[in-house]
Amino acid sequence: MPAYHSILFGTGKALQREDQPECFADLNLDQVISAITRDKDEYELPLLFYSALSDCSDCYFRHDVFRDLESSANFATATRFASQMSEVRANLKLTETEPHVLQKERWILDAASTYVAAVLQMAEDCARAGFKSQGLKSFSDYLSQYAASSAFSTLKNDTDRTNAAINSISYELVIKNLTVQVRKFEGQPVLSTEIERTFKRFKTFASPQKRRDLPESPRVNHVEERILEFVAKLYPEQFDVLSRYAKRHSHFIDSGITKFDREIQFYLSYNEYINKLKRPGVSFCYPRLTDKAGGQQVVATFDMALASKLAVSVPPVVTNDINMTAAERVAVVTGPNQGGKTTFARALGQVYYLASLGCPVAGTRANLVLADRVLTHFEKEETVLDLRGKLYDDLDRIKHMLDQASSRSVIILNEIFTSTTLADALFLSREIMRRVISIGAFTVWVTFVEEIASFSKETVSMVSLVDPKQPNERTFKILAHPPDGLAYALALAEKRRLTYKQLKRRIQP
Repeated sequence: MPAYHSILFGTGKALQREDQPECFADLNLDQVISAITRDKDEYELPLLFYSALSDCSDCYFRHDVFRDLESSANFATATRFASQMSEVRANLKLTETEPHVLQKERWILDAASTYVAAVLQMAEDCARAGFKSQGLKSFSDYLSQYAASSAFSTLKNDTDRTNAAINSISYELVIKNLTVQVRKFEGQPVLSTEIERTFKRFKTFASPQKRRDLPESPRVNHVEERILEFVAKLYPEQFDVLSRYAKRHSHFIDSGITKFDREIQFYLSYNEYINKLKRPGVSFCYPRLTDKAGGQQVVATFDMALASKLAVSVPPVVTNDINMTAAERVAVVTGPNQGGKTTFARALGQVYYLASLGCPVAGTRANLVLADRVLTHFEKEETVLDLRGKLYDDLDRIKHMLDQASSRSVIILNEIFTSTTLADALFLSREIMRRVISIGAFTVWVTFVEEIASFSKETVSMVSLVDPKQPNERTFKILAHPPDGLAYALALAEKRRLTYKQLKRRIQP
């Protein structure tokens, strides 16, 4: 029987990193991934979201799996299988610390019974699912072969036989004072039923009952242990079957099934997250990717972390677009404070990173370069422990970032050089712009230095707009437009009656 391949890696390259990428905090991807993987610690999912793909075909491989799971039936099938496998692991985990041998053996049987049922049901569901993705079709073929293998057939037959033996056990307890007698049940009349029927005619009203729910524990207490030991003595053959079964099948889960069970959670958890965000005006799409520098386009994108917070709020999610030709490499974003510039930059960073994982991205359409890395520089507060100074720290971080960048990298710069004079900020920004353009990396640069928006033919100016009638009202829309900081300042001054003419008119005697 061939080994199971993967539903995550079309080429079989299971690249995996242990640490969170540096861009996560700046792009709020740490919040997004935390929400996606919440309550799923058993799968170690964050590690799967830390490792970007380097091949477009691997991304499309994942797109196809995501598309298969768009079917509600297929999604339900995968979710049910995952739930059953979680139950299997929970039972097996109990055996690790269970001192009572008989109870431990029964948990192994219960876990295997659930496992056998899950595999058979999943094999049946996969056979009629009509998967189109290479990943799920390959798993379906693997599962079909596994379910028909001699190893699984032996496990199933032994499980059925052992369950039949254990289910044939029937006993009764005779409790008198502090004595408990355990004996075989051989059809003796159940006196409790007779007593209830005899005295039913004397019951004139339903007496209120005080019920106290006691916490349930999967473990047997000392009384139950003794009862179980006596039952085992009454039915030695059946418990011998259980003992031999537990020894033979203590490790019954197939390694391919274990791998699939973890990998499918990558898709299920991501789909669960984005489905909560979807509503009118909020969409996700499968990006078209290239490994060569070219035009970049994203339509109706948004910050997923912000959208998650607004999911139950009244304010709608504002979406934005970006559309750049192959010659245009740097989007320079300017405009008033609190106008959505940083949110726009974060949204694009999220799009490029999640696209490199082969995931659907926020927007209705996207044409992107498959980023080899997403590099970010967001302003950090100066601390007394850093003796270098904020400007020195900014330059050091930017140098480290540019040293890593290639023509397939995506760079997100947000409000750098705010600690220096405008003249120095302009000089440094121009020097960095030259380096960025020479590298050829796609860059989104949020800045207050409007002069660099027209630096060269590779730069595109984008502006955070305000309501022209209410200059202090932000629209949070970012459009390709020449810098209009002075126009905004003039409109705001007019609103507050602070223009030269207005002031002169007010101070005249």
